[in-house]
Amino acid sequence: MASQNDASVGLNSGQEIKQLVFQLSYEQVIEKLQEVFSQMPNPENYVIKQLSEDLGFDITQVKIRFYNKGYYIK
Repeated sequence: MASQNDASVGLNSGQEIKQLVFQLSYEQVIEKLQEVFSQMPNPENYVIKQLSEDLGFDITQVKIRFYNKGYYIK
């Protein structure tokens, strides 16, 4: 029974580490997108394509991010 508790603790710790890594990378992604948005609110398609490759997102996701950011600023 103790081994089951140890296994679940290890699993929770692994999940917490994955969440921490995701949060750190998510924050870096947001910072990068905000940096590019401040320089060019309406980027060309080649910029969006490069960002999507660099950040590991679909082109559509990056386009939506820029659209939403521009919409909320207005």
